[in-house]
Amino acid sequence: MIFVKKKLTNEQLVEFTQWVAAPLDEVFDFFSDAANLEKLTPPWLHFRVVAQSTPQIQKGTLIDYQLKVH
Repeated sequence: MIFVKKKLTNEQLVEFTQWVAAPLDEVFDFFSDAANLEKLTPPWLHFRVVAQSTPQIQKGTLIDYQLKVH
């Protein structure tokens, strides 16, 4: 994993890059399904997708979700 930290005025932007040893089409298919966000989120956050603005994820798609912090 590569960690990059950039300072923007009074805010901080943190970027992560993860290399996945799988074919691009498989990785793309996984990340283009909003339901997989639940698989990637730690279970103690109780993350769930509530709504999605388009049937398939594309540029401009909005995803509404819920999670519990406590």
